[in-house]
Amino acid sequence: MTIPDSLTVTGLRTAVTRVLPHMAADWDLYLDVLMLDSDGTHLYVVATDKHTLAVGRAAVAGVGAAWSVCLGSAEADGLGRFLGRTDSRDPVTLRPIETGDETTLRVSGRHDDASFLTTGDHDFPDWRAVVAKALSRPVSDEPAALTLELLQRWAVVGGGITFHPRGASAPLLVTADDFIGLQMTRRRDTSDSGLDLWHRAVTGAAKAA
Repeated sequence: MTIPDSLTVTGLRTAVTRVLPHMAADWDLYLDVLMLDSDGTHLYVVATDKHTLAVGRAAVAGVGAAWSVCLGSAEADGLGRFLGRTDSRDPVTLRPIETGDETTLRVSGRHDDASFLTTGDHDFPDWRAVVAKALSRPVSDEPAALTLELLQRWAVVGGGITFHPRGASAPLLVTADDFIGLQMTRRRDTSDSGLDLWHRAVTGAAKAA
């Protein structure tokens, strides 16, 4: 197999930081990975645990090769720590290197470099298909129930984020600059959101009755 060309990207630190909270726990051997997926113009960093999915995007300098690698949880955390020592605006160079049956990802910053052992993508979902399906759903004003613990994961995106509801049974879309995410909605115990009761309380309708 031909060794892919290296990529020089800007914004990798931000992309990785934003998606790490969405990696599955280490007991899930299929989703306990961080995917780095290049299409030659952007490097996409992807993580999911089926409840949420997050995709961060970093710009590739010039036109690079298309390739993808996955890092297990320990290596992904190591990459996060390495990038944490870099300036988020600095370019970083990545190069997969094959040695025998193993592939390592060589990451070089302005002042340091490191290598991370890759792993197979196993049954990691086709994230483009998942996001495309979510985007194809029409915008909805139907109330949707969300799990607060999962909602808190979006805090690391920073800055302003936008929520795009697609209905009570469709994933919620979350966007920001160079970022898109999905959160599964939660089954509601009742169709009554309580808004009618609040409307009566604040308008005095309850007293009038």
